[in-house]
Amino acid sequence: MKVAITTSAKMTQEKRAHAKKIADELSLPYIERKDNSLQQVWGHYETLFVWTATGWEAQNKEGNRYAYHPGTAMFRYKRWKLGEREPFIEAVDLKRGDSFLDCTFGFGSDCLMASLAVGKEGQVFAVEKSAILAFLFERSQFTTDLRFAELNEALKRIIFSQGDAVDFLKNQADNSYDVVYIDPMFEQEIEESTNFQTHKKFAATDQLTQEWVKEAVRVARRRVVLKAHFTSELFNQYGFEQLHRKSSKFHFGVLTL
Repeated sequence: MKVAITTSAKMTQEKRAHAKKIADELSLPYIERKDNSLQQVWGHYETLFVWTATGWEAQNKEGNRYAYHPGTAMFRYKRWKLGEREPFIEAVDLKRGDSFLDCTFGFGSDCLMASLAVGKEGQVFAVEKSAILAFLFERSQFTTDLRFAELNEALKRIIFSQGDAVDFLKNQADNSYDVVYIDPMFEQEIEESTNFQTHKKFAATDQLTQEWVKEAVRVARRRVVLKAHFTSELFNQYGFEQLHRKSSKFHFGVLTL
């Protein structure tokens, strides 16, 4: 994938210098934007990381734009604090002090809830294959303000790495994490998810394999949890107990070890 870094038009010298510094650190090409339109700076690049007045975003030539956002985590956090059910936390059965591995981070809504559940005493690790999503998260993890101190601290505690999930698992010792979580790209689209089409443009689309499940089971101490569309055959195919939820387009599946 051919990527480069640039800025919004008419950015200050200080902000342009910041973008160039990031480009140098990551050994990525830097394009001086000046007053040029993006169409004038694309060249042969497939994706541009653009430093804007509100932070980093990724853009492709088709006009898709994506920036880090914690997804549903903020309103889920508020409901969870009020004592309402949080199906994800119930499925992964996390307790304070547990260790958790998210193999498919995306933008980490579930991972953020896991970090809240295990608290300061626990550890949350995340892997994301998409270099674009990884760039956006890593540039935002310690600067994003989610308006709640507890949520900000939970975000900062996530131990993040970019790479392939199966390769990562193969390098872990047996029984390394209490819970391993897998949320591959849904085979079926969810109509209500207005951001799904844009997300697909930048996300990894790897599907679950026997090797992936085998390695997750080896690395997990208590359980492996799968998130998939409620009609998915993955639950039966790989032996997950499907946790049915009325009126939900996605279900969780559990392999208890």
